[in-house]
Parts: sequence; C-alpha cells; structure tokens
Amino acid sequence: EKTDSPKDVLIVGGGIAGLEAADALRIRGHRPILCESTDKLGGQLVLAGTAPRKDDFLYAVKMAVQNAYDTGVDVRTNTVVTPEMIRKMKPGAVIFANGSSPITPRIPGADNGMVMNSHQYLANPVAGAKTAVVIGGGLVGIEVAELLVSKGAKKVTVVEMKDSILSEMVTARRMCTEEELAKEPIDVMLSTTCKEIRENEVVVEADGQEKVLPADCVI
Repeated sequence: EKTDSPKDVLIVGGGIAGLEAADALRIRGHRPILCESTDKLGGQLVLAGTAPRKDDFLYAVKMAVQNAYDTGVDVRTNTVVTPEMIRKMKPGAVIFANGSSPITPRIPGADNGMVMNSHQYLANPVAGAKTAVVIGGGLVGIEVAELLVSKGAKKVTVVEMKDSILSEMVTARRMCTEEELAKEPIDVMLSTTCKEIRENEVVVEADGQEKVLPADCVI
C-alpha cells in the first residue's frame, strides 16, 4: 500500500537487490536514491549471466535496469557512499545492498599468480588457459569450468570436497548442465581436497592418496 509518510531512502549498491529495493520503495511512494560505486548497474547477476545457458539472467538485469530509469528512480553511478555523504543527505533510511566478496580458501599457494577467484574470471573470461583446475564443484565452479572450455581450455579438472556436484542447482538446470558436462573435456574429482597450489600444478588428496594435477590456471 502507498505510504502516507514518504521518505528519501538511500540504497547502497546497484545490483539486483538494490534495483528491486528501489522499485519496491517507489511503488510504495517513497523516493529511492540508488548509488552504485561502478559505472554499471546489475552487480553479480551480470557475472552470473556470462555463464553458459544463462542469457535469461542478463535479460532480467537489463529489464530491471531499464525499469529503474523508465520509472524515474534517482540513479547515481560512479558514486561511493561515505558516512559524510549520509550525514549530509540525512535520508529517512539507508539500505545496504552492496553485495558480497568471494572467500579465499586457506590453501598454500592461493596467492600464486596463476590463481584467481570466480568473480575475477567471470568478469573477464579471457582465453589462454589450456589445462585448468577449478576448486569447488558447486553451481559457480561448474559454470566456470564450462566457460574455460568455451574459451579454449583443452582440459579442466573440477576438485570437489563433497561426494556430488551442483547440489544447490534446481533440477531442470542440473539435468541440462550434467548432459552438457558429459560432452566436454571436464573431469570431476569428488571427495577430493586441494592441499597445495604450486607453479603450474595443484596437489590434491583423495582416499588418503595425493595426486598432482598439471595446471596453468586455477580458479
């Protein structure tokens, strides 16, 4: 329902959460001010949309961004929100929707120059890797593995600690992804732990046995 006490509401972060918050506030009669520190809205949903078979994510972002502009939301890109800015603006409320950051696992060698996190790779999925190792066989890990292959990798090994992959993926997408995996040069090692990352190789352990995997790229 429409509010009888409209407020200026500052939203920190122009990803999908910030965009949806702005739309909900606008519908209720408030005045959202959406601030994004970069020059682009959409946040991590844009990264998700770079993965195979996920064009619908990019479409969702496009429509949400267009909706914000079409409905007159006060959108401010390249704007970093500071305590001083909040004190000066004196908004009725502040919503933090500034996303999350990947966790860097405490694996010896994780700071090696050939190592990057999934966000870094999805943001710039350049070609060049030939033999890659992806640590983690969840939704993002498998998508990264497929993207590596699409960019020319000849062999990708996914190392997963659990006894299955894609556990958080909905059934329809999981079935589709598993069918595609069977056609690609992607090996999956289950119940396997990454012990160390060295120059051009990764040491893993499964069933008490260590194995060395060649790699010129580790995600």
